Amino acid sequence: MIQHDEILDRIHLELSPFQHRFLSVSVPELQRLLLAALYLDIRDLLTFAAQRSALTMMDGKPVEDIRQEWGFPDDLTEEVA
Repeated sequence: MIQHDEILDRIHLELSPFQHRFLSVSVPELQRLLLAALYLDIRDLLTFAAQRSALTMMDGKPVEDIRQEWGFPDDLTEEVA
């Protein structure tokens, strides 16, 4: 489907019903799935999982909520913030 040498620039992929159910997991499970896809170099799974996380878990949420849910540190100093 997706070639390794392709540049994926804002591609929206339609999920099949199976893919939708497969990727309907909790945030910690989705994080592990993303890491496994990256480690095992499964580009299609990485692309679908990243899209799923972006569309359903980050879309329209404030940055602070995303940081808290995904465990990202607040790396901005008070001067920058």
